[in-house]
Amino acid sequence: MDEKGMIKNFDMLRAVKERTLPRLDPELGSRLYSLSRSTPQRMAEEARELIEEALAPMAGIRLLEVRCRYEPAADKAELDCRFSWSGQELETTLEV
Repeated sequence: MDEKGMIKNFDMLRAVKERTLPRLDPELGSRLYSLSRSTPQRMAEEARELIEEALAPMAGIRLLEVRCRYEPAADKAELDCRFSWSGQELETTLEV
């Protein structure tokens, strides 16, 4: 238990993460690959919409935050995502 008396079930959190990340894969229908190249702020806003769309069928998981870093020379964007599920937070970084 944590300081608030909540049981942290890491196996359950891992299972949720394993179900969430594939939904963000373009080969499984995610449209993240279509993320426009723009300012990091605009890209984060668009990524939020695309991620929320991909996760819509998953009950209980909520996207809390998306931060974007973009390297124009490499045409590489990294999205730091923070999710909430059953009072627990999950974080991951996606490369687009």
